[in-house]
Amino acid sequence: LVDHEWVRRADDALWRRTKQGMWLNADQQSRVSQWLVEYTQQRLSLAS
Repeated sequence: LVDHEWVRRADDALWRRTKQGMWLNADQQSRVSQWLVEYTQQRLSLAS
């Protein structure tokens, strides 16, 4: 999703594109959000 659909926010990935937010609890959603922040920062730093 990040590489092909340019997802940059967890709510976009969890609710709008996959609907996985219905099945994940708050802690799991937070972990996805944290991973997404770290992953996108890493990808952006490699691009420069």
